[in-house]
Amino acid sequence: MKFRSHVICMACMLVAVAVCGCGNKGGVSTTAKPNVTAHTNKPEVNPEASGTPSQPTAGSNPSLPLGESGYPAANPFGLGPTPGAAPTPGTPGTAPVKPLPPNARPEARQLFAALRNAYRSARSLKVSGTSSMTVKQDGKLVMRQAGIKLSTTYKAPSKFILDTPDGATTCDGKSVCMYGKAAKRYQKGPFSKDVARMLVYSKPGVGIMGLVFGMDYATGIETYKLLPDAKMSGRDTFVLSLRFKKGAAGSPDSVVTQTLWIGKRDLGIYRNEVVSVTRPRAPKGYTGKVPKLIEARLVDTAASIAFNPKLSDAAFVFRPPSGAKAAKIAQPPKPVNLIGKPAPDFAFTWTDGSKKKLSDFRGKPVVLVFWAMPMPENQVRALKAACDSHKDDAAVIAINFNAGQEKIRDYLKSKKWEFPFVAGTEEIGQVALKQYGMRGVPSVLLIDSAGNVRQATIGVPEAKDMDAKLKEYASAK
Repeated sequence: MKFRSHVICMACMLVAVAVCGCGNKGGVSTTAKPNVTAHTNKPEVNPEASGTPSQPTAGSNPSLPLGESGYPAANPFGLGPTPGAAPTPGTPGTAPVKPLPPNARPEARQLFAALRNAYRSARSLKVSGTSSMTVKQDGKLVMRQAGIKLSTTYKAPSKFILDTPDGATTCDGKSVCMYGKAAKRYQKGPFSKDVARMLVYSKPGVGIMGLVFGMDYATGIETYKLLPDAKMSGRDTFVLSLRFKKGAAGSPDSVVTQTLWIGKRDLGIYRNEVVSVTRPRAPKGYTGKVPKLIEARLVDTAASIAFNPKLSDAAFVFRPPSGAKAAKIAQPPKPVNLIGKPAPDFAFTWTDGSKKKLSDFRGKPVVLVFWAMPMPENQVRALKAACDSHKDDAAVIAINFNAGQEKIRDYLKSKKWEFPFVAGTEEIGQVALKQYGMRGVPSVLLIDSAGNVRQATIGVPEAKDMDAKLKEYASAK
């Protein structure tokens, strides 16, 4: 089995690491039309979310039909398909460039060339710092994350450790392992050029992994500009501004700029700020309100950078922590078309501790939700509204795939968003992926009183839409 499929699984393993260790790219086909634009939009905190490197989510008001177009138009960042030549781990570093003159101000392109050379020619590297991200929609703050601790350890040509509070990615040069800390699950597979591309594209604009792997960013950059020098964390830095060509660092509708604070003494990146401004266009058949402007800002700040520290090869060998379990790597599930068909049955522990099956709820409509935090606030509110409004005439079965269930309950309580939900087990995760074709969370299926799937979406439909559908589905035979 080629590792390209492994990359899909490892890059999108919300449920993969959280509960079942299986890829989740597939789809539940539906004829429903989207009623909002999809984009990544996460809540302010992430209490023990899933311990995974990434998590695809639908956008601020749902709902993108499952199977409509692969993943939702996810990350507001991310290099597009043509940022430059693909990185090739293990190849020699770039040719030396002319050193920067001491106490002289370089030209912008000269500085960028020196920066690339400094990272590409490094025998080893250790960087630690923090990251923050904000997303605004039509000027309103809809997502904020701050103070996330990050560290990167690298040894040429292709050994590295990328560590975050949620998970770690470790590569010994031959195999790469992704570990989810909260779930204590890991996946392991061979390291390849495809994995290198996935790592480079997981960070917007010019990033550490792209630089050390020799990514050719030049073809994706439209303009270079040297701004006035500045102090950053007590260090003298050059300030370099980059503007990317449309489509090279985001969607065709995005304008992406990046500012780098580059140390004068070591050419290390001490601050990296990327701003993406998007004016979304409604897809064909779109019936809802489209945001006029989405602005996403990502800021990484390095507390320390060490070029060429002494690192042993043994440090890059993944050793499973006590209690950690391996998660199987599997092919992504095949697309599933459930519209008009019986919803696959499965067992779960209901909120009162009793054992139930989905089929036990026939006779009334069901809102089946596969979800996990982080999730857009308005989708959480819509889910709560459905639970509150349909206690008697419908059933809301919300399967949560977070590892820290109590922390999720406490977080929802603190926001006054409480609603009943049940724990997603490994078995339920397999059902969601293989029989329902789930490829993103939250995934919502509306099931009529006869037990047939009538609508399937990524994202929680608006409360008024669910109300209308549940009334319609109540009399199904």
